[in-house]
Amino acid sequence: MAILVIPHCCQINDIYLHNFITLGARFVDQEQIKKEEYPFISAIREKFMEHKDVEILNPFNKLREADNSHPVYFQNDEHLTQFGQKIVADFIIDQLKLNK
Repeated sequence: MAILVIPHCCQINDIYLHNFITLGARFVDQEQIKKEEYPFISAIREKFMEHKDVEILNPFNKLREADNSHPVYFQNDEHLTQFGQKIVADFIIDQLKLNK
């Protein structure tokens, strides 16, 4: 089984973070959410640690890298753009090939 966790746009690029703050969002720890192993991912890994047949898929780095060339999220919306969806799809395919 695989659990895919899509990071929030504010985790990927400071532009998205700034836009959400401008819209009224508040964050307890902005630096913590910018890490690949942010608390939500750590908690999921811990929860499923004993289950060797569960893979946690985190496209955080792929989305962050791709966003440098083209937006992966809409400007004021946490949904993935078509480009972002392609990045996630390619990531999933690559992960499934690795784990055959």
